[in-house]
Amino acid sequence: MSTAQTRKCLVSEDLIDAAAFAGCAPETLEKAGRSDLPAMISGGSGRAKEVIARALHNCSPRSQGPFVILNAGLIPADALEAELFGEDVTPFQEMPSGALKRARGGTLFLDEIGELPPPSQFRLLQLLQTFSNERLNSRSDGVRLISASKRDISSLLEEKRFLKELFFEISVIPFRIPPLSSRPNDVDRLLSFFFASAAGEGLPRKDIGPEAIECLRRYDWPGDLRELESVAWRLVALYPQTSVTPQIVAQELSHGKAIDTNHLAGGENLSGFRQIVAQYLADLFDECDPELPADGLYWRILEDLEQPLISAALSATRGNQIRAAKLLGLNRNTLRRKVRDLDHITIRWTR
Repeated sequence: MSTAQTRKCLVSEDLIDAAAFAGCAPETLEKAGRSDLPAMISGGSGRAKEVIARALHNCSPRSQGPFVILNAGLIPADALEAELFGEDVTPFQEMPSGALKRARGGTLFLDEIGELPPPSQFRLLQLLQTFSNERLNSRSDGVRLISASKRDISSLLEEKRFLKELFFEISVIPFRIPPLSSRPNDVDRLLSFFFASAAGEGLPRKDIGPEAIECLRRYDWPGDLRELESVAWRLVALYPQTSVTPQIVAQELSHGKAIDTNHLAGGENLSGFRQIVAQYLADLFDECDPELPADGLYWRILEDLEQPLISAALSATRGNQIRAAKLLGLNRNTLRRKVRDLDHITIRWTR
């Protein structure tokens, strides 16, 4: 197979994955990528807008050029214009500097464009209009603009906080990413993507059966794609089983749910974490009443606490035990031993 053919196959796989993130057909992304027109990606937090922007860049004629990211929401308003356009330039110069200069010949991904202050909006509009048929869209050394926003731009338009003319310029090709809860059939493809990413970083390969997938599809995903990614990394990093079962999925999806502590005596004076522990203990003693829980309660409680604590640390560090040990303040070998022991406990719990 030729290099060109190999790259085409890789791009096709990338497009299929990106289409699952976007909630659209791969052909739609491919067609939009081949165009040089400005694209606008909108959707709530956690919907992987950058993944879609990269896919558009990678299947475009500019794929060999730079892909420059500028997040308008992370840069102070007084520094944003210089970062975007460079210092002491006008929009009518041959080509601005700043991020636009760095993206020359490639793509500028302008994230959170809804955060642009009015002066920067006006200047960007002038630039797009000036170079719309000239150097900005010249594939030799121009720039393709892909914008994104988690905010509802239509609301900003109604409030006159965003230039209508600029919106028309940047959204020639619009992408609206639907929430994951509205497209459950994308869950298995996305999970496979996250599993493959984890395997690429040296973590064990996993498979998941149809019943476990159905559990994930029925979940409402309030954290959207970011929550699914977090669950996927925990499934890979924390469970020794090669196959993910519905019981494991149910255990993971139950993590982090709110617990009602209003019935606890003096609960209003406790911290949130202590409220959770207090309710757990109250429920435990209620279940055993009139008897007492089995001996060794202290160690069982510490064991119950240790598992989700180590789980959270490994999830946050994507399975990197060295970083997780530092985060927890543990010796690296101590953490390895605890993970091994907790894996044994997990097997016993999930049988």
